[in-house]
Amino acid sequence: MEVNAKACLLNAAWGAWYPKGTDRLVRSAIHHGWEHDILTFKNEMINEYFDPNQPYTIKAAALVEAIRRGYRYILWADCSCWFVDNPNRLMQIVDEENGYFIKSGYNLAQTSADSDLVWAKASRDDAERLDEVWSCLFGVDTQSARGVKFVGEFLSARDAGVFGTSRNHNGSSADERFLHARQDQTACSWAFY
Repeated sequence: MEVNAKACLLNAAWGAWYPKGTDRLVRSAIHHGWEHDILTFKNEMINEYFDPNQPYTIKAAALVEAIRRGYRYILWADCSCWFVDNPNRLMQIVDEENGYFIKSGYNLAQTSADSDLVWAKASRDDAERLDEVWSCLFGVDTQSARGVKFVGEFLSARDAGVFGTSRNHNGSSADERFLHARQDQTACSWAFY
């Protein structure tokens, strides 16, 4: 990791049980030896990228805020996550690979509404060949070429309404391959590609 580069574990919570999840995540990171900063937001209007009507935009807002605060290496973890072993290896991967992403088991034809495909400028056939990645745990080097592109596309998806699609099928596509939209996960996946 570049000397003097700032790194953090990032999380944001809004309502319901989520702030308790943030607390559990932080406790687990500390317990297992997290060596970097921890940046969390609980029930805060973080910045202009957060729209409470589209709750998952909180990830875009938190990512922007971390970058504004000078963090280069960012490991996002959802409120439902907690560590059971030393999490520092994940940050090493972010450094070495310019990111850390895990496949979810779906493909993007299954989890992209038609409007998502319009934004991504992709067909459902294109989407079927791409694995969805999780947005519950991912890492990015925000200053690498790959990281700059990822952040730009993630925020573009936010602006295009990808974070606001319905979790229900609700007619978001007539294609039989479509199962349900995944909002931030769909955005994260398309940004990854």
